Amino acid sequence: MKLSEIKGADVFDVIADCIVPITNIASDKKAMALFKKQTVPEGTDIRAVAMKRLAAGLPPLMRDHKDDLVAILAAINLVPADEYAADLTLGKLITDLGATATSSAQGAAAASAI
Repeated sequence: MKLSEIKGADVFDVIADCIVPITNIASDKKAMALFKKQTVPEGTDIRAVAMKRLAAGLPPLMRDHKDDLVAILAAINLVPADEYAADLTLGKLITDLGATATSSAQGAAAASAI
């Protein structure tokens, strides 16, 4: 579901349902290390460094926080986490992430235009 499709009181439910899993991920030492500011030597391609860091850090983070990620995606899709997990396929995950990312990018673009 696109973030822009979440309306009314559901907005508060989604935020409330995402607080604990986001906090779980954010307080993980692996997550903190992944997003910690890093000094990059002059002349180094910062994008290459970031991609290398993400490639090394995201897989273990995803493995350690499967339930948290399911809880977040379930909340965004307005369904219980166990139902979302039972219906989850790789195709659904890619579709849901794409819809969420597109919606987020559109919102960011609109906000930057103001």
